[in-house]
Amino acid sequence: MNSHVVPNTKGIVVLGSTSSDPHVVPLFLAKLMLEENGYQVVNLRCFNAPETFVTTAQDHEDIRAIVISNNNGAACEDLEGLSTALGRSKTRIPVILGGRAWLEFTPEIERTLHDHGITHICKDFDALLHTLETMKGTVPCHTLA
Repeated sequence: MNSHVVPNTKGIVVLGSTSSDPHVVPLFLAKLMLEENGYQVVNLRCFNAPETFVTTAQDHEDIRAIVISNNNGAACEDLEGLSTALGRSKTRIPVILGGRAWLEFTPEIERTLHDHGITHICKDFDALLHTLETMKGTVPCHTLA
């Protein structure tokens, strides 16, 4: 074990890409980065329906966040139903979106993503780590559409 690797004591992160996104390399890199920073990662890999993220998160007690990657610009379409799944499950957990989930980021796209249940949008790995660290001790919630 590398001396700089932190034991997985910061909780569990569910990680995966959206239903139309085949990009596995960003997920692999995010998994490594999260594990090196003390998180246990449940890697769903590619092609996940919104309900898959929610049901997987429900299966774990020490869940910190759901981290969804989208690199093909179809996040708005792929994440339809996420808010409904979160509301149905009564899951109160941050949902972080990363990657190149949009072709041109606009306030309308941001509203749509938040309406779908996304609580945070991170444009790089540093922002993801910062977001996870600053959420510590806060009450997670999502916006229902």
